[in-house]
Amino acid sequence: PMASTAVKSLGALLGACLDDQLLGSAPGSQAAAVLIEVVGETSRLLEYRFQESWPSILPGFGTLFARAGQSRALAPLLLALVHLHEVLETAPAAAPKQAMGLVESAVGGAVAAMGPQVFLELVPLALQ
Repeated sequence: PMASTAVKSLGALLGACLDDQLLGSAPGSQAAAVLIEVVGETSRLLEYRFQESWPSILPGFGTLFARAGQSRALAPLLLALVHLHEVLETAPAAAPKQAMGLVESAVGGAVAAMGPQVFLELVPLALQ
């Protein structure tokens, strides 16, 4: 209950912070610096120590990507999700059962929101 309430509050806070003006701020501006800090702190929620909360946190990331649209502002969060996906592929037993599906859903939300071209510019495929 407490974790669920905290996640809902975090979602509301991020939704309020990520307004059109902030998402469209010019690189190097004070607003852009704030946005970078907010996204960086949000990305930290993907650290291993927060894995018990991932089932509550990850669904909200898809909503954040939908809010950001084609903005590249959430690129650090997207890259953190892709990295987490790679980690979970190599050690699936180290995380909650549904974590991989939730990560894939969040990344899918990013692709849907920003489009495949922007997604691939931010996360180039490494074909082997």
